[in-house]
Amino acid sequence: WIVTFIIRERAGGPSSGYISSGFIGGLTLGRLVLLSLNKLIGETRAITLYAVVCIALEATVWAVPNLIENAVAVSTIGLLMGPMYPIMVGHTSKILPRFVLNAALGLINGLGQTGSALLPFVTGVLASKFGISSLQPL
Repeated sequence: WIVTFIIRERAGGPSSGYISSGFIGGLTLGRLVLLSLNKLIGETRAITLYAVVCIALEATVWAVPNLIENAVAVSTIGLLMGPMYPIMVGHTSKILPRFVLNAALGLINGLGQTGSALLPFVTGVLASKFGISSLQPL
C-alpha cells in the first residue's frame, strides 16, 4: 500500500516501487545489523524503543509531504521492525515450558498470519470508504 500512497498522495513517479524494496531491505538489514545493539540495551528495551520510533516515523510519513523523507522513513521502519519477530520468538522460547513450546509457536504463527490477512482487508475497506490517506494511521 505504501507504493499506492506515495503515487497518489505524494505525486511519486514510476520509481515509487523502490520504496517498498527499501522497506524489505530494511527488514533484512535490521535482523543482521541490530544484533549487537539488541544485546547491549536488552531485548525488551529494544522492542519498546523500536516500536516507539516506528510509530513516530509512520506519523511523519503521514504528515510530511516530502517524497525523500517518506522513503527514508519507510526504510528505517523496515530496519527497526526487522529484529522484532526473532526477538519475540526467542523470548517466547524463554518464558514457556518446553512441552508446550511447539504448539505455542504454531499458534502464535497462525494468529500472526491471520492478522496479516485480516488487518489489510479491514484497512482496504476503510481506504475505499475514506480514501488512501486513511491507511497511514492503520
